[in-house]
Amino acid sequence: MISALNVYLYGKKTGILSEDENAELSFQYEPGAMRQLTVRMPVRPEQYPHPFAYPFFENLAPEGEPLELIAQKLRISENNPFSILEKIGGDCAGAVALYEGDAPAKDKISLKKISEKEMSRIIEELPKNPLLSGMKDPPRLSLAGAQSKFAVYGDGSNYYSPNEHYPSTRIIKTGNERYANLLHNELFCMTLANAIGLPVPQSIMLREAEGRAYIDIARYDREITRDGAERIHQEDFCQALGFPSAKKYQADGGPGLRNCYQAVMQFSSNKVSDAFSFLQWMAFN
Repeated sequence: MISALNVYLYGKKTGILSEDENAELSFQYEPGAMRQLTVRMPVRPEQYPHPFAYPFFENLAPEGEPLELIAQKLRISENNPFSILEKIGGDCAGAVALYEGDAPAKDKISLKKISEKEMSRIIEELPKNPLLSGMKDPPRLSLAGAQSKFAVYGDGSNYYSPNEHYPSTRIIKTGNERYANLLHNELFCMTLANAIGLPVPQSIMLREAEGRAYIDIARYDREITRDGAERIHQEDFCQALGFPSAKKYQADGGPGLRNCYQAVMQFSSNKVSDAFSFLQWMAFN
């Protein structure tokens, strides 16, 4: 038995992600598709098999403890990215969204404001309810990584639960019991990078919701428009180079500095400036 999800890019159906009885993934572009999902899968009529489809889509899902908790809540396997994205793949990194059927009609979607009191509750319950999964009608939100965070739609002053018509525009990062100064460290690093001329997302100073601290960071893959928010497509080095999240780090067999630099030189449309920017960031880190 083969299961399928419709894959949307910039709000338009671009192809179908399929899973077979062996949990092998494949992806096929729609006839007439113009935009590619990833540099590893240029638009073509032939289907892309598991070694191509899996690294891209698996890297859209959360990792670590957030993934474990979400899988438990949804009663699905944390090792099955297809099932994970079926449940929470409506608001992913970049311009990608996945649906079991067609994308919902925009005129049937409204914004739900998040009050300061609710923000405080979300932060308090985040360790057991990652990615807004504790809300009454949780959004289909997926953020890669294992850090304590969630995403909202808003302008930095007012926050709303994201949805298919209003994708999240800001990342809310919270503290960590094991690393008491995690938020201050991240804010310091971003401020320092900005001070020496490196491009960083707009970051608001440390804020509080009823005494609970958090950092509010504008998503670099979103642009606020008159009608809501426009998704900006992006992919990370693991997706571009075909590594699953389990091999994100070089020590685990993942890509190293040379691999990433070569990817920039191979795929960038502005090689000189992008390669220079890449080396600047490596020196900063």
